[in-house]
Amino acid sequence: MIKEFARSILAILIFSIILGIMYPLFILLVGQFAFSNQANGSLIFDEEQNIIGSKLIGQGFSSDKYLWPRYAKNNYKGLGFGADNLALSSLAFSDRITELKNRGVSGDLLFESASGLDPHISVASALGQVDRIIKSRNITKEQVELIISKNTSKYFPATAYVNVLMVNLDLDMINNE
Repeated sequence: MIKEFARSILAILIFSIILGIMYPLFILLVGQFAFSNQANGSLIFDEEQNIIGSKLIGQGFSSDKYLWPRYAKNNYKGLGFGADNLALSSLAFSDRITELKNRGVSGDLLFESASGLDPHISVASALGQVDRIIKSRNITKEQVELIISKNTSKYFPATAYVNVLMVNLDLDMINNE
């Protein structure tokens, strides 16, 4: 009986070392060497190597000169993320939609993503904001549409999304030139 007990303790120790230390370390090393950018959060840096943001996490923009992201209950703060899960029949949901529509928000921008941190909006929602952006920046419609097109990705067949942060960074580059 003591022999079996000693074997089980030894098995626990061996599997704890293999599965609790060696395997996670292996995955960490593979991630860092093979997928360094993705493993570190797909961060975007400025010229002084300061972190501007991430391609994978949304940021809030409310100025008319920027492309607006989807609604986020936490204003893209990162803590307390997630959807608020209000029912369509909820008065709070109805009030929020009315308030956003009064600010000129439409389409998928009215609704938050499941995580509340989605950095993408639909192409239609991006193109729907072009007139507001060109008025506030004094640039051409073609310039804005080209930037939106450049920052559009297809993740699934026939589904294209625009990365809001990347568009806004490119818009700032046009005004800085």
